[in-house]
Amino acid sequence: MNSTQAPFLHQEKSSFSVIFAGVAAITAAYVYFLLYAGFAFVDLARSLVAPEHMQRVLAALGTGGVAGSVMAAHFFLPQRGRWYLMGGFAGGFVAALLTLLKPSEGFLIPVALLVGFSAAWTAVNLSLCLRPTLHFHRLGMWCGLGTGLAYALCNQPFIFEASVDTKIVTAAIAAGVGALASFKMRGAPNRPSSLPDYEFRAATGWVIAFFVLVFMDTLVFYIIQNSLALKQLSWDTPLVLQGNAFVHLCAAFLAGLVVDQRWPGIATVTALLLLLASCVVLGLRIDNFPKARMLYIAAVSIYSTVLIYLPARGGRPRFTAVIFALSGWMASGLALSAAVGVEARRIPASVIVCALVVGLSGLFARYLWIKRAQEMESERLVLRKSD
Repeated sequence: MNSTQAPFLHQEKSSFSVIFAGVAAITAAYVYFLLYAGFAFVDLARSLVAPEHMQRVLAALGTGGVAGSVMAAHFFLPQRGRWYLMGGFAGGFVAALLTLLKPSEGFLIPVALLVGFSAAWTAVNLSLCLRPTLHFHRLGMWCGLGTGLAYALCNQPFIFEASVDTKIVTAAIAAGVGALASFKMRGAPNRPSSLPDYEFRAATGWVIAFFVLVFMDTLVFYIIQNSLALKQLSWDTPLVLQGNAFVHLCAAFLAGLVVDQRWPGIATVTALLLLLASCVVLGLRIDNFPKARMLYIAAVSIYSTVLIYLPARGGRPRFTAVIFALSGWMASGLALSAAVGVEARRIPASVIVCALVVGLSGLFARYLWIKRAQEMESERLVLRKSD
């Protein structure tokens, strides 16, 4: 499932300080989402809002995420990319501080909108600034390093076992670091990638595949969080947390090296198979859970790396917005709604099979379209030579 071996538009290398800023921005964005937008904010909201009203908060969070993705792509201007990115991190910083004030139920809805909007706005602008900042040279490796560091940091005992307020403060600090890193980011005009991966048919395959990955990831995480036994096996001791951090970092970094070889399809298929395998092992016996946990952690790190790399390589605002809005925010929202009916410690076999068929179908459709694009390009070259 290799992409076409199109020549790079830029082969120049970035300086160490610029690379450091790019990796720091990726790490900050993921830490903010993992610690706060996806978890600490939701946990705090549950303590402030009546259970029957929690759906409103989650709906506001998702609506803000979709709106932020779409608006970031619509208003993106290359010459203002770093400033838009800085604004996204600043919005996330403000949202975290507002949450610390323990707002009333009525005020929590607009705060949820701001949290989702700022996180999505940041993700889109970050992706569109990465290629001008890091160029094509080792872009995947830097994306993998930034992603792996974020997951590894979030699994450190002093962060993972901290109170909700401490996690919110940590996320606010991450947003501040991201805002500072934005000064070094480059949003210079960059011609969008001409690779067939970003044509409508192949892009649709990517959206479908990542929708399945995020959906299943959210389901598995929900089951673990709502099972005391599984939760203890996942994050009970510092040794387990450090093991999780190590696997996250290694899997993300290796995924970055793989996509640098122009094999994002292979990395995504691997993530899908590992994630679904973890679902199968998870449903057998609880004694098998350590194996399922390692499969799950590796899958999450791999697909998270590809998810930030793919839009960055493409440099296409619309594609970036669609994949984050549909495959990110909407997929996780639907999974949370569906998770209510999932049996503890088990995902129905029908769901796993459906995810496998749909996910592989999306990736296979992408592969077929790329092969067709390669054949069409070869035919054009033959016609030119004959002329």
